[in-house]
Amino acid sequence: MFASLRVITPPAEEPVDLDLVRRHCRVDADYDDDLLAVYQTAAREWAEGYLNRALITQELRYTITNSPPPTASPLVPQSLIVFPLNWPPLIRKPINLPRAPCTKVIEVAWGPVDDLAVADEDLYTVNLGVEPAQVMIQPSLVPMIPAMSVRFDFAAGYGDTGVAVPMPIRSAILLLTAFLYEGRGDVNSEGPDAAWSLMTPYRLWQFAG
Repeated sequence: MFASLRVITPPAEEPVDLDLVRRHCRVDADYDDDLLAVYQTAAREWAEGYLNRALITQELRYTITNSPPPTASPLVPQSLIVFPLNWPPLIRKPINLPRAPCTKVIEVAWGPVDDLAVADEDLYTVNLGVEPAQVMIQPSLVPMIPAMSVRFDFAAGYGDTGVAVPMPIRSAILLLTAFLYEGRGDVNSEGPDAAWSLMTPYRLWQFAG
């Protein structure tokens, strides 16, 4: 099974204001605002990847397919790949959407990889009361041959403005932004320990299987 996640509509703003970033980095003028903005966005995406969360409201697309990438080589003879050997578990348990907090599932589509059709809402059930959100799909939507896929378009995020994001996460983004700005790639480090400590209580752990 193969999966991909990408942003369809990015957040309208960053969790921390550029003026706050400037003050945190002890920059007294706006001559480096464009550079700070680059590092600020990078820090936010870094945090989202660590947390498995979307911070400011955004729309994402999660696609699951049984079709390998064009460069992949099969581990079994091609004649065996057509059998749905690894899809039955998908029928028995819900699918976790890989970014929280999910606020709504916009649509579910399924079918051949190059011609997906929007599924009727009665063919799947959405549970937004858990993190990550879960979608239980009926067997008719499960890809049963390598050419089939299932796609989930959904919205996720704490809200439309930075004040909705928990303060420890916003503080961690400030630390990561300063780390990128001050180091400029010269520091071989995974980032400040304080940033990860601040975010750890909010991190969603995801396991295969």
